[in-house]
Amino acid sequence: MTGAVTDITERVRSEARVQRAEHQFRLVFDRNPAPFWIFDLDTLQFLEVNQAAIDQYGYSREEFLAMSILDIRPEEAREEIQRTLEESRDGSSPAPQVRVHRRRDGSRFEVLAHLARLEFDGRPACLVLAEDVSQRLAYERDLAWRASHHPGTGLLTIEALAERLDAGGAGYTILHAQLRGLQMVTDTLGREAGDEVLQAMVARLDTLGARYGLLAYQPAEDFVLAVADGHDPQQALEALREAVSEPVRGRDSFHQLEPRIGVAGNPGDGASADLVLGRAAQAAHAARENGVVVLRFDHALAQRHADRLQLAGRIHLAIERDEFELYFQPIRHAVDGSPALLEALLRWPQPDGSFIPPSDFIQLCEDTGQIIALGRWVIRAAARAGRVLADNGWAGLPIAVNVSAVQLFNSDLVGEFTHAAAEHGLPRGALQMELTESSLMRNPAQAMQVLESLSAHGIAVALDDFGTGFSSMSYLQHLALDSLKIDRAFVADVERNPRNAAICRALLSLGHSMGLVVIAEGVETEGQLDWLVAHGCDQVQGYLLGRPMPLRDLLALLALVPDSA
Repeated sequence: MTGAVTDITERVRSEARVQRAEHQFRLVFDRNPAPFWIFDLDTLQFLEVNQAAIDQYGYSREEFLAMSILDIRPEEAREEIQRTLEESRDGSSPAPQVRVHRRRDGSRFEVLAHLARLEFDGRPACLVLAEDVSQRLAYERDLAWRASHHPGTGLLTIEALAERLDAGGAGYTILHAQLRGLQMVTDTLGREAGDEVLQAMVARLDTLGARYGLLAYQPAEDFVLAVADGHDPQQALEALREAVSEPVRGRDSFHQLEPRIGVAGNPGDGASADLVLGRAAQAAHAARENGVVVLRFDHALAQRHADRLQLAGRIHLAIERDEFELYFQPIRHAVDGSPALLEALLRWPQPDGSFIPPSDFIQLCEDTGQIIALGRWVIRAAARAGRVLADNGWAGLPIAVNVSAVQLFNSDLVGEFTHAAAEHGLPRGALQMELTESSLMRNPAQAMQVLESLSAHGIAVALDDFGTGFSSMSYLQHLALDSLKIDRAFVADVERNPRNAAICRALLSLGHSMGLVVIAEGVETEGQLDWLVAHGCDQVQGYLLGRPMPLRDLLALLALVPDSA
């Protein structure tokens, strides 16, 4: 017997190392928490799949190995799969991309697929790691949506609308709709009622956005419709005007909003969306000022807007520099003509001796919020004038200050009046207040609280321009008022005009029945004065009885009154 002995130690060790490597690979592959699989590049059949993939996709291992990668992708992804395979056949590994995959139950989800080319069991194959990114992408999309949409309405923000218009590259028309009264519903009836009305308007206008282009919302009362190129802007404008003019139904009532629409277009009114949107908004503001529903932007309007901005800046400096002055117009007892009180009227003198009319800057102050600071200045200036009057023997002659709705609802009027009076040592009742019917009705409940507090602190209140507003008589009788002022429009020709005479008699009767002092404004003739005296008017005011004048001239006039001291 002959034989040979061969040392196979290294071969056994090598085989053991291979077995250990295969075991380690299998362990890493199977235990990996991310879904892994290997598929044949030629047949697309699955060659290996780990437990995480089985758990994620819902197929058993046997089902996976009988399938191809086409079975976990939607039908519409076939072309994209072919492109990816062609890229991988040249030996390179495609960059990770987000793909849509399909589970056994048919549900779809998004994965970030990482691919690597390899040889598996002697065949060209591809290793895939499928990272589920559905939640992350959904969160990112939600963040992007929130960044570009108003959360309460779901509509685009103005900034997002501008970005889309600039990216579009085509012309468009902007319709900027201001809906005055929308915020008042919330302020008066509560947030829930306001949201109901807002959502009803959103539903109404959203159809126009889908029909003509894009719709955006700017809190708290503005909607912006961008009419895309190819649509008729005039048709869209008429549809928008009709939609915003119809009453909006709330839970228990209808609400009539007051629309103002500004129109501007690209490229005619500006190259950038920000500029066109701003000019449409300017036109909407101007429409409100002019009392019209629709106004198209023009460059003259832009100049007026620029002038207003410049004037607004000057007002701020004028308050700081004490440039304003108070003039005073006497209000006299109708029977004997003796002074009853003074109305403080604001004037803005200029270096050339002219004056900027109050009509040019009072509304601007209200629009910009500067009326709060200016009103505070007026109250303090009136208190200083009251001190001068008292020092000259007229301590019992009150001064009435006009107050706007913005001041009434957004400042501490009681504190401002009482502090100013105390600072100058004025007695209770030395300062009074005038406001209009329309300002009261912006928020009747809050107005009632403010007037009651003013009355409790001895600050008399006169209702100015009475008869021209829209307050109800049943509401007025509950207000803490001291006097009513009949508007000059009814006093004109009262001695000759039966209609005006009838209105004045009714207002006199109403005021007296409520226990109020009745003051007639705009008295300019002896005939008007005689009629008012004959019909029991308490006090009168007008050019016949004294024009507005500086304090020094008023003191000279008062010095002529018998027994003034």
